[in-house]
Amino acid sequence: MKDKSQIASRNFDGEVMWLGAFGQLEYSNEVISAFVQGSVSNQQFQRIDNWIIDGVTVQQGQTVNTKTGFEGIWGYNAKGGINFNINENHNVFANLGYYSKQPNNYAVFPNSQQVINPRLMNEKISSAELGYGFRSSQLRANVNVYYTEWKDRFTRITGLTMKDQNGVDTRNIYANIEGVKEVHMGAEVELSYKPVDYLEFNAMFSMGDWFYKGDAMGSTFDENNSPFTPQDGQASKTLYIDKIKVSDAAQTTASLGFTLKPVKAFNIFANWNYYDRYYSVFDITKASNPNSKGALELPSYNLFDAGVSYTFNLLNGHRLTLTGNVYNLFDTYYISDGKTSIFAGDSNATGKTYKGIDTANQVYFGFGRTWSATVSYRF
Repeated sequence: MKDKSQIASRNFDGEVMWLGAFGQLEYSNEVISAFVQGSVSNQQFQRIDNWIIDGVTVQQGQTVNTKTGFEGIWGYNAKGGINFNINENHNVFANLGYYSKQPNNYAVFPNSQQVINPRLMNEKISSAELGYGFRSSQLRANVNVYYTEWKDRFTRITGLTMKDQNGVDTRNIYANIEGVKEVHMGAEVELSYKPVDYLEFNAMFSMGDWFYKGDAMGSTFDENNSPFTPQDGQASKTLYIDKIKVSDAAQTTASLGFTLKPVKAFNIFANWNYYDRYYSVFDITKASNPNSKGALELPSYNLFDAGVSYTFNLLNGHRLTLTGNVYNLFDTYYISDGKTSIFAGDSNATGKTYKGIDTANQVYFGFGRTWSATVSYRF
């Protein structure tokens, strides 16, 4: 900052040191390929308060130092996978993994104070995947299903406005949320089909179900890092987030495209992409009662891209490639992201909608038609 006298509320640095070890074993032959991998790490966290002078004595005979000293936390992960080639056309595979992940520095010292989180714990991530593959001279296909569970997450929500015990709106409230659990599961299909040498089709379809599992507890604090007691008198609240959808990525996607080679060095390509079941960010304070509506589903949309490329084969194996691309070919007007979840009929809704979305919401619209051109030289 230009004028450090304007720093308010907090002024600290965080130091983190890492120490780790990693190992992996692989085995393969014509039928089976497999691997196991593991790692272990220790992370040391320290908070440095720049407003505290070493040895300052505070009330009740306590002494506060600039540096807290390091708090060490161990973590590890283990992964394994195997692929079995049934014959030259068919294969099946499986992968398993478990990760005990250290939290971030702000979870170790959660309230901008020199106090270690008494409920400090690692995040746990477990995952499993099963798949099938097919290969032939014309068709290539992969199908897989997956399940991932991410639990014991620490999440800080900032910038909240809540009513205090006198019914007055209080700004800059933050909440430390513990025990957040997410589940990500779904299935994916990829296809590539080449009926003739000069034409190839590609397709993809993915459908997931990503949601919060179970409710979580959250404690609120004011901008002075003191516990904040809201109007209902409950400083610790249950957040009813069970089954609320995870936002920021489309949970159903599909694509279909082709590459045409009318002559050997000339390519014409196009692709259609479809996005559905995309959920906007939801305000965590709206999950403070069992009737929370959760995340707002945004409208689905289709995008088309197209392009051409030509390669000049030069002397000594050198190549010059000219490429042109047009993105969002039909100049589609669409919502690419949402930062609020205001439903029609909510008290803060406008009553006006765009594609079923109340216009009180804060959203980002995607780019219109754009293009790019590249020249590459390989030698």
